[in-house]
Amino acid sequence: MELIREAGQSIRDDVFLKYNLQGPLEVFGVDKMDLNGVVLTAQFRTVSGGQYAVSRAFNQRLKKLVDNCDEVHFAQTYPQQVLLPKRVAQEHEQDAVVLTEQPRSQ
Repeated sequence: MELIREAGQSIRDDVFLKYNLQGPLEVFGVDKMDLNGVVLTAQFRTVSGGQYAVSRAFNQRLKKLVDNCDEVHFAQTYPQQVLLPKRVAQEHEQDAVVLTEQPRSQ
């Protein structure tokens, strides 16, 4: 949550973005927990139309902070594919089998 607050403070300190804000970043904390990780909730109050620039800048800054931190990472919830070679490839068959990993059910 400290990274979220740090990203929020950098938005408040930004010369161009601070005029879109109507108050400080409010961090509500843990919204939910599931198999993929923890969902945290926070919000800025902005002027009309200012939410888009603030949201993009906040997400960009938070991502940079998370990428530079070894202890925190974003959950990757998209399904992955694994390619396994066949043991004996025959002439008329494909050379690989595609197995799709299904996301975990809750």
